[in-house]
Amino acid sequence: MITMTKVKIKWASNCFNCGHDEAIVFSTASVGLFHDGDEVKCCSCGHKGSMDANGEDTDIYWDGGSFEELSEVVKQSLREVP
Repeated sequence: MITMTKVKIKWASNCFNCGHDEAIVFSTASVGLFHDGDEVKCCSCGHKGSMDANGEDTDIYWDGGSFEELSEVVKQSLREVP
């Protein structure tokens, strides 16, 4: 039986839709690990994406849109992410 784990994270890319910095990752990996393609959902607006699991460079690929289409407030928020 495959167990799905929900993990709230705050260290990845901010949501491309609303700029929020928290997301929930739905993963079948061991606690603290993620798989490529694990589903991700913004904790604020529900926008979806997927994990790019690449060791220390693991991050979120948010679905749709492009950086140029975002409001200036959201662009600035994304630039501030380390």
